[in-house]
Amino acid sequence: MKKLSFMVLLCIILTVGCKTADNGDVKKGQDIDTVKIDDSGDKESKQDTSSETNQEINTDIDTIHEDAIKSVLKEYQQAINNQDMNGFKGLMSSSGVLVIRNFVSGNGSRGKNVSNVYTKDNIPEGFQFPVEDETSIELKSMFPEFLESDTGELAITKGNHLIFGQDSKDKDTNEPTASHIWEQTGNILSSVKENELKNMMIFSLGEKELVIGEAIEIEFNTGSWTIFEKEQDKYYLRVIIDFR
Repeated sequence: MKKLSFMVLLCIILTVGCKTADNGDVKKGQDIDTVKIDDSGDKESKQDTSSETNQEINTDIDTIHEDAIKSVLKEYQQAINNQDMNGFKGLMSSSGVLVIRNFVSGNGSRGKNVSNVYTKDNIPEGFQFPVEDETSIELKSMFPEFLESDTGELAITKGNHLIFGQDSKDKDTNEPTASHIWEQTGNILSSVKENELKNMMIFSLGEKELVIGEAIEIEFNTGSWTIFEKEQDKYYLRVIIDFR
């Protein structure tokens, strides 16, 4: 009888030990690169053990302000899709919105490089920002995939290359230059593993900035970008960029 009891006890100890090992915490050195946000507020993390090859990605998913990110993505999408001028103005930074078109190749022969700051008083109808003698900068044509996406299901990739923040070369000026933004967006893309690059991506930068990139071409860093800066727990629209 004593021998039988000892064997039962030993089986229980072995079973509990196995379950504990199976349910262990994430090992030190593992990266958690993306977090998918759904409408219920639940998070699904994607783990990757190759931290040495992706050092620029911030792996602490707990610091993403989910509600603020979901809110601004949805508001931005709805404002453009519904041509909602008041909704769009409500997203704008008090500093205004910098609208840039820059031809990153061709030495100016392919088109005009433009950079204009718009305030709430002069945002054009239809969000079509005019360029003299050339096609306008139009948000609907720049972000078609984002505008058709379920914003609650978009994956958020975290990075550390700030556009406006303490890493910015132009931190003492009101607006960064096109060349600085081009350099920083290139750094953001280089932080992402090649097999994780997509045509449209959302980036959270140091909890201070939120970036939408679409039609991304990494070799020359062309594509469409929207950059939001966080002010008092809310993201506000700062820059719209068309790199060609």
